[in-house]
Amino acid sequence: MGTPATIVSLWNVNDDAVSDITASFYHYLTLNQSSGTALHNAKLNWLNTSQTFDAMYLPYYWDSLILMGANEPAHLQPPFN
Repeated sequence: MGTPATIVSLWNVNDDAVSDITASFYHYLTLNQSSGTALHNAKLNWLNTSQTFDAMYLPYYWDSLILMGANEPAHLQPPFN
């Protein structure tokens, strides 16, 4: 319906994890990365960041988000504030 791609979750997700991954995803989109690359890098960022508990590195926390649709840059502007 007017959008070339979307990010969806395959299962219920941890709010903190998906919030961090989504913020990182949008950051990478502002760097003109394709949506697939941005999501991949956001997940790697999660895995390379120190987490509160070792269990937070399990795929349950970071691997539920997938890209459906076109893998192309979104040309977003960085936030103003």
